[in-house]
Amino acid sequence: MQARTDAHETVDTSFLAELRSRIPADRVLTGGPEYTRAVALFNAAVDVRPSVVVRCASSADVQAAVRASRNHGVPLSVRGGGHDFWGRAFRPGGLVLDLTEMTDVQVDVNHGYATVGGGALSSDVVSAAERAGLTAVTGTAGSVGMVGLTLGGGYGPLLGQFGLAATTCSAPRSSWPTAHE
Repeated sequence: MQARTDAHETVDTSFLAELRSRIPADRVLTGGPEYTRAVALFNAAVDVRPSVVVRCASSADVQAAVRASRNHGVPLSVRGGGHDFWGRAFRPGGLVLDLTEMTDVQVDVNHGYATVGGGALSSDVVSAAERAGLTAVTGTAGSVGMVGLTLGGGYGPLLGQFGLAATTCSAPRSSWPTAHE
């Protein structure tokens, strides 16, 4: 059976049922005002509509959504900050893992590093570092997702002294389930 979404696509109802059985139903979006807000990007000229957006609040939500995507063959993409110029956070007709609520930043002052949630913006990291008396190597725009900035290199004002943001990333950890899970 198929359900219609605001993306003007249909999505298998068994896929939606699996998502909603593992993730609170109000976090699985296929339409309405919350969906519209969730698919708004930095570059408003990009109009790519995924069929489903899952607003992840934890690694368990990420893992459940990835498993459901894999089980049903639904294309998957991830939105951290949503600042990519080309809108690659979204796949037409696919599932988007929206990490924008996973903004936790924990600073370890003794070791001089931060643990950053998948949706943390560079401004979140800068604020947490400043409160700890440290400086964070980021870009120039606080609205950029820290994960995307780091994956893209991370050019910023401290480049000459500390290098790219990517060179400061020492132990990335993934929430993706393995093929055996």
